[in-house]
Amino acid sequence: MQKMGVIGCFLMFVAGGILLFYSPDNLSLIFTVIMLLSIAVGIALGMVPAMRCTRGFLRAQKKIERARTVESASTWL
Repeated sequence: MQKMGVIGCFLMFVAGGILLFYSPDNLSLIFTVIMLLSIAVGIALGMVPAMRCTRGFLRAQKKIERARTVESASTWL
């Protein structure tokens, strides 16, 4: 899942770079830069913490499964 997020972010920035290269006038250039900055801030403040939480939940799930295999009576004891 994390690889898909990184690939998606990379593709968005490549598309933004292409739009910057082909911007016809200064207003389009400024608008594209603002949009790329807002995407970068959104990724930094939204996607990165969500990926960290997902990784933590998956790690906890593995620990619970490992405890279940070791402890046959009850996982929570």
